[in-house]
Amino acid sequence: MTLRLFSAAVVTWAVGLSLFVAVLRWTGAPPHPPRPPSTSALARALNAAQPDDRAWRWSVTHAQASQGALVVDAVALDPTEAVAHARAIVEPVRFKYTEVLVYVRPTGAPGALASRRVQWTPGGGYVEMILSNAQ
Repeated sequence: MTLRLFSAAVVTWAVGLSLFVAVLRWTGAPPHPPRPPSTSALARALNAAQPDDRAWRWSVTHAQASQGALVVDAVALDPTEAVAHARAIVEPVRFKYTEVLVYVRPTGAPGALASRRVQWTPGGGYVEMILSNAQ
């Protein structure tokens, strides 16, 4: 009788714990989307500033450098933080370029145009331009 009562208590506890975990998962924050792929070695190198693929806030998808200038296409979970994202992208490489343009678009919008552009120059610092009202 005691064994049966103990078994029932264990089963009840396990079911209750499972329901609790299910409710937490159902009401919790949505899962973090996977990091978009980078199309070049330069883009992957710029992403090294934010190495955790499971907790990324921005991701460089394409980058092109020529004649001292760098143009970066990036996606961001929150494009309104474009200047902070651009700063994280530019600071490790700022000594290599005389101008960097970072175009930021919202994640999950394939083919969407950039909603923000951040320009960095040694003399002017970071200057943000809102390109659309999308974000």
